[in-house]
Amino acid sequence: MKRIQDKIKDLVEPQSFEQVGNYAEDPAQALAAYRFTDVTSDLLSRWLDALADLPPGSGTARALAGARGVGKSHTLTVLGALAGAERLRQGVEDAHVLASAERLKGRRYLVTRVERGTRPTLADELAATFAAFFGGSESQWSSREPSEVLAVAASRAMGETLVVIIDTAFNRPARVSRDDGPVLGALAQAARDLNVFLALALDDDIADADGANVAVAGTYRIDYLDPENLYRVADQFVLRKKPQVGDTLREIYQALRATVHEFNWSQARFSSVYPVHPLVAEVASGVRLFLPKFAFLPFAAAAAARATSRPALSLVLLDEVFDATEEDLRHSTDLSDAFATYDHLTERCIGQLPIMQRYQARLILKSLFVLSLDGRDATPGEMCAALLLTDEDAGGDAPRRVAETLARFASEAPAGSFILADGPGGEKRYRFRIAAREAAAAKPQPAAPTPEPEATPQPAAPLAEPAAPAPHAVATPPAAGPQTAQTPPGVPAQATPRAEGVSTVPVSDPNAEPAVQGALPPDRAATVGGESHTPAPRQTAQATADAAAPSAAAHGAAPDAQAQEAVADDEPAESAPLPAEALEWARLLTCRPSLGTAEGRDARGEVRAALGLWLKEWRLLGLPQKFEELPDACLTTRVWKAEAEVRKSFGRAAEALETEAAGKLQLEEALVRVAEAFRRSPETLAARTRTLEDLCGFVETVAARDRVRAYLAAAEPTGVDELETARRELLGLAHDSNNFLDAGRRERFERLWREWRARYGEHYAALHDKTVGGRDAHASLQDLRRAERWREFESLARLPVVSSQVWRQAEGLLRTADGTRCQLDVRRLLAGQPVCACQFRLSRAAELTELPHELEALMERGLAVYRRTLLMLGTTLAISLDALARREAEGEPARRARNLSAAFAQGRLPERFTRQDVRLIERALRRMPAPPPVRVVAPNGDTGLLTREELRARFEQWLDELPEQPVLIEVVSKAEMNAP
Repeated sequence: MKRIQDKIKDLVEPQSFEQVGNYAEDPAQALAAYRFTDVTSDLLSRWLDALADLPPGSGTARALAGARGVGKSHTLTVLGALAGAERLRQGVEDAHVLASAERLKGRRYLVTRVERGTRPTLADELAATFAAFFGGSESQWSSREPSEVLAVAASRAMGETLVVIIDTAFNRPARVSRDDGPVLGALAQAARDLNVFLALALDDDIADADGANVAVAGTYRIDYLDPENLYRVADQFVLRKKPQVGDTLREIYQALRATVHEFNWSQARFSSVYPVHPLVAEVASGVRLFLPKFAFLPFAAAAAARATSRPALSLVLLDEVFDATEEDLRHSTDLSDAFATYDHLTERCIGQLPIMQRYQARLILKSLFVLSLDGRDATPGEMCAALLLTDEDAGGDAPRRVAETLARFASEAPAGSFILADGPGGEKRYRFRIAAREAAAAKPQPAAPTPEPEATPQPAAPLAEPAAPAPHAVATPPAAGPQTAQTPPGVPAQATPRAEGVSTVPVSDPNAEPAVQGALPPDRAATVGGESHTPAPRQTAQATADAAAPSAAAHGAAPDAQAQEAVADDEPAESAPLPAEALEWARLLTCRPSLGTAEGRDARGEVRAALGLWLKEWRLLGLPQKFEELPDACLTTRVWKAEAEVRKSFGRAAEALETEAAGKLQLEEALVRVAEAFRRSPETLAARTRTLEDLCGFVETVAARDRVRAYLAAAEPTGVDELETARRELLGLAHDSNNFLDAGRRERFERLWREWRARYGEHYAALHDKTVGGRDAHASLQDLRRAERWREFESLARLPVVSSQVWRQAEGLLRTADGTRCQLDVRRLLAGQPVCACQFRLSRAAELTELPHELEALMERGLAVYRRTLLMLGTTLAISLDALARREAEGEPARRARNLSAAFAQGRLPERFTRQDVRLIERALRRMPAPPPVRVVAPNGDTGLLTREELRARFEQWLDELPEQPVLIEVVSKAEMNAP
């Protein structure tokens, strides 16, 4: 059991896992990121063999079912990549899949992808896909029945096999909720008589086989991608264990089974995703329902990498899932009511708890929210399993304390926002009410295999599926004491590892009246900078004597007489009631008015347990260590004064209780010292408690304040008065450290920062999307480059006699436009940095917006310059084109050459030069041995007075528009130019 105290990094080597957002955008990247297991290797091989074995003129329809996030889309994208690109097949590492892919040699496949959720109906989505792939308009394709559309597409494939992948769009704005069963069934029927391979991802809205979707079950050959494959990928490729750690993981698992209520996952499941809690993998599909870009494997890889320095028992829990997804989940309209309830409970319920009880309550609330996303309710015991909360951590009966917290949430939540149900054993089950989740749960889901039973004697059923917590909750076996059961074999008597220096903090009786009514920032968590060790359980002299007796008897000696005397001396004191003043101070310190109502020893034991729990919470708060780590720049006289008040009050009280716990002080004397630390004044205790809250708030916001200042300093000016005013106020608040000793100013700073960042992000993202992001950002440029005028400009620019300067300027603008295209999720990036990773900046937004107009103006100027240059050479070109027409056989080229020759001879130009015209002019220029000099007039300042810079610009423009080599230039006056 010694190794349980090791760090996670001693047991696991987390591997990076690249998250591919939209697999369809880059099939090569999707194939490179795919991790083959025996399950997916066999599946893909069978599908590739079916594709290779298709007889000419016939097809098939296959479907892949599975839970959300299990890898259906990724698997189908890999299938499409292997079918559509022969060069990608050589990069397949799996020999089984490679052998099947090699069978596709010699045949060509056209791969198309129909994205469900991008149009109102599946027929519209099919028409949009084929219109983009084969050409034509969407209206032309959508005028037919879907089966006819598929037949037309197969005919356009010109004998090649058409592979049609139907999958839900990655960037769909909302969950697809419609009945596509009849259309999908008709497509499958049509595919049988066509050269078509139809591959369907069976998502939850079409996965059931009842009602209209019987057509899907009856026409598709359905394979099931088991969630167990996800655990294999996690174990083999992402959360790779170090050699010979199996025994250690078994010991960790047994310790959790022995100490954590209702921790009933199998050892195999636990080991496969360690150091992530098994529940995280199980609820990932529920989170994905509301946040499609969330995936378990990338999250597990990132969370495990952050957790490597934690103790081995400090797993990644559900609260880390919440923290990683909260910002994006808040954008979901389906969750607006649930988040309103969450915010209400955070502010009105958790904010009113004593300062050292809020941390665990916040963990419970976050975990319950994530479980509710998956449609799960939880009993107090299951919540203990989700948080790895032990009786020792809770200072007593852990399920009872969690039940008190959940009951308090339910009572203070807005009406109808919480769902309570009675479990099989009469326990209450709790969850948030999420209307969209309930609607999704009404549809049958594909059955998933249940976890294998475990023989370890631990009652209760496992919590539906695990989620990911933060490095805070810890599993610690109970220490053996006079009133606790003996520690199971192999489990340490005192295992108190911290998750990054943090352990779970129990929530005390909700009926207790807290001494303080103040809230710390919602994101503050109590952590301890160094190793945390709970004090050894206090043993009475009787317990000591009882423990010593068997040992003495084993050596043939009588029990220690001095121990018996100690028992006799201690019994009257232990049975006597505590003085009223001492008991009152114990109640005030622990915020438990009903403390010590029992008689004699029971009363003292209750008081000692409550004080021990308070002492543990004080240690977990870690205020002295955190204060020592603060930079000197943020420490002011007022801050030092607040720290001294807390150290001389709560610090001395903690020292007295530590001395009593060590057996060096009587309980009464310890409580007297506690009272003296607060000058025997309840008013002083209340004042010091407020000071403690302010100091904790100050300490916890130092790092966040520095990040905010850096963000504000790097953020670009917006030109919006309200945003700039808020920025100045934030910088002013952040500049003075004393502001953060005041709860009101802290709250003002946090609220103002949230509002400013949200508005700045929307302002930045809106301009970003308008200029460089999204499909519409470059629509005007694309329209310009597809126009006939641009094609004429591009063709004429290639002539050797015209100036290349205008075209070089146009190329520069095009490079700028291409370089500013950005497909990044800018709103997600702005959560951590004030600018996008691309070249876009707010200061250039107007410039980039005008880019299409600037390019169009340059095109018109270039056309004018090129046409003027050709007119300068008109006489010579007319002769050369006429000679070219005589040499050409009668046909279209000869006719066009004669028309151009006649136009140049008359000093006029055609309305538009086609590419064929430009090629004829280029041939005529090559036939000319030496073009005659071109006569031009230099700028003479007819427009009036000019500055030096204006004259230079005019001459440079005049020079840029002159013909290029090999034409000679003759500068003449205007009179000479007009002379006959």
